[in-house]
Amino acid sequence: MHKLLHFRTLARTGNFNRASAELNLSQPSLTRSIQALEKQYGLRLLERQRGRMGIQLTQGGHELLRYADELLNLGEEMERSLTGSGDGGHHSLAFGIGPMLAGATLQELFLGLYRDYPGLEATVVVDSTAVMYPKLLAGDIEFYLGQSFGQKPSTRVRRLPFASTPARFQVRPEHPLAAQESVALADLAGYPRLSGTAWNDTLAGLPAHEAALLRATVQVDNFHLLAGIAASTDSIFITAWQNPESTLISLPVEFTQDPSLYQINLYFLQGMRLSKPAATAIERLRAMVKRIGAPQVPR
Repeated sequence: MHKLLHFRTLARTGNFNRASAELNLSQPSLTRSIQALEKQYGLRLLERQRGRMGIQLTQGGHELLRYADELLNLGEEMERSLTGSGDGGHHSLAFGIGPMLAGATLQELFLGLYRDYPGLEATVVVDSTAVMYPKLLAGDIEFYLGQSFGQKPSTRVRRLPFASTPARFQVRPEHPLAAQESVALADLAGYPRLSGTAWNDTLAGLPAHEAALLRATVQVDNFHLLAGIAASTDSIFITAWQNPESTLISLPVEFTQDPSLYQINLYFLQGMRLSKPAATAIERLRAMVKRIGAPQVPR
């Protein structure tokens, strides 16, 4: 079981140095442990990779990881059951999420999580995919929600579609464009356009003239701040999310959006079972995204 723990830790961290430090083992000892597993099962379990990716699991490595994770989790569950220790109220959670989605969901999410897991210790990385992807590979977070912007693929990472959320163009009810039955892209040019920092990146695949009209003039990764500015000025808040309590309304902008541009994905490590708090967080976030990303009901 110790060798399986060594292998699972290496697979999660993706790096011999990090795994050795976490296990309090020398790197040669960890290497011998992995080699012993390979000899025992007659399989090559991993490929060493240069650079930030560290190691990559082979097909046999992925298969062993799945069994190792199940066995180790079962062993931990058995020990808790037989000793009557339970979980002692101690739960930990580490995940990543984009800034704008974080602003729209985290407060509600943690109200529920702290009710379900009173002893929860949580770390949330609120940043771009470029930052969260390496943290996932390093084992610093269990999962993250984000868009795909050309990160180098790894066989250690599994990606699942989470939500497709076309942008809204939100304004206060008194906005000069609010009374129009249809709003052309050119109509947006006369007003400040607010968004998170990821929005302009999504415009790269559009024709240049459309991208210029849609480009945000003010970028701040703070959902509630931007909503507040839009509620008190004639600026246009470009966001995928609708605060149910907000007075902002969505403009009927003439713009056919490609859903693939606004696809949010769930990323997690292949073969690693998510913790109970992580699984709960994902389901709660899924429900919230469905609610705040749903089409706005006309007022």
